[in-house]
Amino acid sequence: MRERAGSVTVPVVPDDPLLYRALDAGLSAYVTKSAPVNLVLSATRHAAVAPTSFTTPGLAAALARRQHQGGLLSRRERQVLALMRDGISLPAIAMQLHVSEATVKTYVSRLYSKLRVNNRSQALMVAVNQGLLPTVSDAA
Repeated sequence: MRERAGSVTVPVVPDDPLLYRALDAGLSAYVTKSAPVNLVLSATRHAAVAPTSFTTPGLAAALARRQHQGGLLSRRERQVLALMRDGISLPAIAMQLHVSEATVKTYVSRLYSKLRVNNRSQALMVAVNQGLLPTVSDAA
């Protein structure tokens, strides 16, 4: 599967959200369920020897995809998303950002389209899983 981000087509790897969560959680390694035994053993050895570093096959490419995905949302869309995460209503978001409610609805519509979701809960879940929005506990 591929996602469009600006004028560049970015490949989306199904395991990326899990990889990003493992990295953000401070784990030492990440391997998929289908990884060969030698890779699992290598990751286990890495975790034992270098517990504060992170390893996974294709890490550089995954980090490049993550950085590029960060450009998926505009600064204002990220603001709206963060306010949505905080449970703020659309009229209240409009007041806080000093824009019309129609403008906020446009931002929300763009968010839903870019994240390929249909509602607030899905948007927040996808954004957190893809590392586009920190969780409340990450901000603390």
